[in-house]
Amino acid sequence: MERPKKAYVLDASAVFADINPFLLDGDVFVPEGVLAEVKDPSSRFRLESWISARQVFVLRPSKRAVARAREEAKVTGDLPYMSKADFEVLGLALELSERYEVTVLTDDRCVQNVASRLGLKFKGSKRPEIEKTVLWLRYCPACGKTYPPTYKGSRCEVCGTELRRKPRG
Repeated sequence: MERPKKAYVLDASAVFADINPFLLDGDVFVPEGVLAEVKDPSSRFRLESWISARQVFVLRPSKRAVARAREEAKVTGDLPYMSKADFEVLGLALELSERYEVTVLTDDRCVQNVASRLGLKFKGSKRPEIEKTVLWLRYCPACGKTYPPTYKGSRCEVCGTELRRKPRG
């Protein structure tokens, strides 16, 4: 039986950490959204050089795969803390996992948390990975009112204090 080919999907944090795609033992991909997030000149130059050298390939994930990642982020409570590019990274990893053994390279704890729920492998670029999946609860530190992870506000409806989050139960 043939071993699955390896692939890596880069989050912007992996680009900022200067992960060297030439040293990775598989194909390396980045969604279009990450290109938009990488704005500092040296990181942008590095990323564009990797793409020009055909060491990194730019792909657009399907809306269906991105939607699945968003749904899992609602469940974990990470949704308000994630960017469009984060969902594209996860959506692309989901799609590639049908043909490859995929690892998401990211230091973003929210991306790692949702990747874990989706059954995707992930590796930190400069920081260690999370050890377990966390389901978050939003709460008011002043009056104690709790909110579902999908609550869109940033302040408590009762007292106006800035909401925080903590692991559920």
